Amino acid sequence: MRRKGRSFKYSPALVAGVLKEAHGFVKRAAEILGCPPSTIYRYIHRYPEVRRALREARRETREAVERKLYERAMAGDIGAIVFLLKRMGNWNINRGGERDESVGEETNGEGAAHTLP
Repeated sequence: MRRKGRSFKYSPALVAGVLKEAHGFVKRAAEILGCPPSTIYRYIHRYPEVRRALREARRETREAVERKLYERAMAGDIGAIVFLLKRMGNWNINRGGERDESVGEETNGEGAAHTLP
């Protein structure tokens, strides 16, 4: 239900597109639209398509940063190597060998799970 006096000035598609353009950074998206970040958060809360766009933009940004970090580590950058090794300690691996950071378990390849240290 909409509150009196509060209108939704932007279309959800516009907000979703700006979030993608801003690489998932809410404050930057708000600057682009010329509104406060709270407006973007209201759209995220109200519209599932805006939430999906935010998740996708953040996932793409995270993957791009991880690729750059990996490149620097493989080039011998000690700081990148240490950071990457520490970060990998927080990764969880699912049965397909893909990273799954949403759970604190790793499977042993036969479906049985155990908690990572």
